[in-house]
Amino acid sequence: MLQIGYTDKIFFKMSRYYHVLGMVLDAFVVIITALLTAVLYLRNTPETVNIGLAIMASIISFFNTFVNFEKRALEFENAGDAYNSLLKEFRDFYSLELTGQDNTNGKAMERFEQLSSRQRELNELTPATSDLIARRVKHEEVMQSIEVQEGELRPLLED
Repeated sequence: MLQIGYTDKIFFKMSRYYHVLGMVLDAFVVIITALLTAVLYLRNTPETVNIGLAIMASIISFFNTFVNFEKRALEFENAGDAYNSLLKEFRDFYSLELTGQDNTNGKAMERFEQLSSRQRELNELTPATSDLIARRVKHEEVMQSIEVQEGELRPLLED
């Protein structure tokens, strides 16, 4: 459950990074375009400055469109939601089925296998993380933000 919680938080952090990168690039394009408009209005700047600003705006805009940071941010957010849902199901399984009075091993193992299978499917379907962005994630912050109940932590401490 700890691993699923960690993955959930990482995907949300990755989503935020991609969203911010997209916004920063959009802001650069707006600033450069506004600067180019002002320079053209004043009509007293060299042509190379005008061309340079236009080229910079088009390169940044092309890069932002090509990489599509907003789409990537949405993919990571959806993956985070899916892992969050899986984490809740594992917690319910742990608290209701494993610690409940009416527990039969066969039924519990079948449910555990279903949840494990869903986790494997999510691992295959979720977007790959970029090393460039992943290096920026502070793993200590992620670990501190994971809510772990005492019963979930006990097996980890016993190993």
